[in-house]
Amino acid sequence: MITDARPLQPEFVLGDVRHRDGEVDALTAGLEPLLDGNHAEPALLYGPSGTGKTCIARYAVERLRDARDDPYVLVLDEVDQLEEMDVLYDLNRTSGLSLVLIANSEEDVFRQLGQRVTSRVKTATRIHFDRYSPDELVAILGDRVRWGLHEGAATDDQLRRIAEAAGGDARVAISSLRVAAQKAKAEGLEQLTDEVIAEATPEAKAEIRRRNLQKLSDDQRILYDVVSEYEEIRPDELYEAYCERVDDPRTRRTVRSYLQKMRRYNLVEARGRGKARRYRPLN
Repeated sequence: MITDARPLQPEFVLGDVRHRDGEVDALTAGLEPLLDGNHAEPALLYGPSGTGKTCIARYAVERLRDARDDPYVLVLDEVDQLEEMDVLYDLNRTSGLSLVLIANSEEDVFRQLGQRVTSRVKTATRIHFDRYSPDELVAILGDRVRWGLHEGAATDDQLRRIAEAAGGDARVAISSLRVAAQKAKAEGLEQLTDEVIAEATPEAKAEIRRRNLQKLSDDQRILYDVVSEYEEIRPDELYEAYCERVDDPRTRRTVRSYLQKMRRYNLVEARGRGKARRYRPLN
């Protein structure tokens, strides 16, 4: 069933990328000054999880390495999770070093920057990544099947079923394909079945959720634990419970930013607005 496990990992970069030509061209153009030995302005790649930001950054930088040996590009994934954002100021001033920043939200990045850092990063090339359509995900999965599975291991209809269940998230789609292939292999099957596909997506989403939990900072994890202990909780109650559990609590504004991050990780959800808002855990 599985001929090469590497293409079944979301972070694996194939020799070519699908449906991200415009984003690749924009990032490559932003890094072009490096080819002449000059400094390139920072690039900010932002958009929902599973839209190819990290893969495109790796792909573009690898193409740049093929053309020249000496420029240095530092790719900072989940940059909005940095505890000390001022480090970006020093990194951006480092001779011979250019930055590629990756985040879910442009707002989250600039909200946390001090004035000194903002003045340096505001000229960044901004590249937005939208969610994939089902057709785009089917094409992406088709490449992964050709590289990683036996011929005929999955039908187009099965790939579409995986794509539609992924909700535009390539990480979920590729992980679902991997889980399905592993299940089929364990059962001694030569092809994927509808049964293993139906079981694969929930397992893949749970796996990604566990990884997202591991990315949380200490303060974010405490907030998540508080939310998880309640069926639903008001923002003021949540903040008070959080403050009781930490020695040096963050501001309400920072906590709101943390909660937005956890919503993008699909760990919590918010319902209502203003005084009617309630936070609930997502299982």
